[in-house]
Amino acid sequence: MLGEWEWVSLLGLVDRTKGHLQMLVILCRHWWRLAATIGLFALGWLLDRWQVAASLVAGLNLLSFVLDLAELRKETNKLYVIHLDKMWLAELVQSSLSLSHLSNWCVLAYRDHVAIYSRELNQAIRELPITWEFRAERFSLVGPAKILEPYVLGRYWQSEKSIFNSRKVRLQSLTLDETADSKKIRTVIQRTDYFKTLVTNDITGEKYVERDSGAVVYDGVSFVVREGVLLSLEDSPCSNQIGASTLAFTRDGYALIQCQTHFSAQSPSQLVPSGSGSADERDLKGISNDFRQFIVRAVERELREECGLARREDVRLRTDVIGFYRLMTRGGKPEFVCVTVMDATSSDVPGKLADPYTADIRRVKMPSLEPVDVAERLSAWLEECKAEASFVLKIHLQFLDDYLRTNGDAFRDLVKWTGARESLATQG
Repeated sequence: MLGEWEWVSLLGLVDRTKGHLQMLVILCRHWWRLAATIGLFALGWLLDRWQVAASLVAGLNLLSFVLDLAELRKETNKLYVIHLDKMWLAELVQSSLSLSHLSNWCVLAYRDHVAIYSRELNQAIRELPITWEFRAERFSLVGPAKILEPYVLGRYWQSEKSIFNSRKVRLQSLTLDETADSKKIRTVIQRTDYFKTLVTNDITGEKYVERDSGAVVYDGVSFVVREGVLLSLEDSPCSNQIGASTLAFTRDGYALIQCQTHFSAQSPSQLVPSGSGSADERDLKGISNDFRQFIVRAVERELREECGLARREDVRLRTDVIGFYRLMTRGGKPEFVCVTVMDATSSDVPGKLADPYTADIRRVKMPSLEPVDVAERLSAWLEECKAEASFVLKIHLQFLDDYLRTNGDAFRDLVKWTGARESLATQG
């Protein structure tokens, strides 16, 4: 039987193989292969020579596959990449806020990432209803992204990253609607997929230049800032798949911090929140018009998968959505921040996880589950471990600190729901 580490490695290999095959399906597009395949089968049917037709079809597809690989190698050598300075990008984003009528938004730069957020919008997200409308057509690539698709996917195909395609949900817009009678946040969503994020959001900060002519195919920033103006979600040509992360607290007063494996696509070998990832189309199933419920379902699914609780239906969760930011170094990708409490103790979370992207779970003991105590303990812990902390963990803890200090009663309600009130009383 396979040991635990061998099993985790096998899962990672399966994901990488799956992703490579999916990329080949997209990259290998000789139109004549389909036409010739249909023609040969039709000829075999007319002549009653199925074995001959099947052999010809197999040979034709093999030849096409070899030609596609040769073309893929040629495409990946056609361009070269210039990586733009991250601090320059941060300054560009900062200067664009006033021109974009977003002067009240804040900029956070940490490690290799830059994000923008609004304290007022975060407070509204904690308090107001959030609805969604569904846009029927699937997101499609336009402009430089369409041209760069073979090159970008070809680079990933040749890498060792564990990347595979999956159906995602795009945030097309997010607006605060105010009337005389009510306030609410309205969102518009549509379908997209992970590979489209790779060739739109994830080429931010990368200038693509033709080797022979020196012509710039993509300048690295025009999907985010154009003519000095920050592009809104509505105007963005990026896939903008919805991301979400949550920090979980156990009933006995521990915060769970995840450490990623080295081959994770995002934040490799760094500390991240308990659960983080992106929303899938399947997370929409059975949800009528409640966007908040959709985000909670998506992030709790990620949490269960990454903390080894996917099959533990007895472990109940309750989650609050506490903030929103746009990750500018990934094309303004929308990210939601959450906090979760578990109706479980820290010992219920496996020490070693059969998940190819989670190396370890660290348990950080809280002095109590009072909001101010939690905020102070996490702030001190982050200072101790900042060398290992990822950007997503840094901004997550910053949002959580604000939530705990301004919406402490909401956190107390979460804690009480889990049955941690006994622990709270004992520790307090």
